[in-house]
Amino acid sequence: MKFKNLIFLFAFTIICSLSFLSCGDDDDGSGNGSLDCNSSLSVNNAVSDEAEAVSLAASTWGMDPSADNCTALKTAYQNYIDALNSLLDCANDAGIGDDFAILITLTESGIGGLIC
Repeated sequence: MKFKNLIFLFAFTIICSLSFLSCGDDDDGSGNGSLDCNSSLSVNNAVSDEAEAVSLAASTWGMDPSADNCTALKTAYQNYIDALNSLLDCANDAGIGDDFAILITLTESGIGGLIC
């Protein structure tokens, strides 16, 4: 997978994962344990560290496409996917759970196409 495609996939995933924030119909925000699905701050915080780690790993790998940097990128992406999976209940509450799950699957496929 080309680096440009990987960056696009990452950006697309972030945009899509954050786009459902204001669409939830769970008035008390209690649909996902202690995460307030109606709070953009809470949802952003749920994935921000992992998203930042992917961005850093992608940048590092783009400048030095070594096997170690590729492995670090795959690890960062997997952590990001785990964070996105933690938001699936929020996406379901917002009525876009199926689309969100497909997005996660596509992101996982992108990682699988990354050859180290």
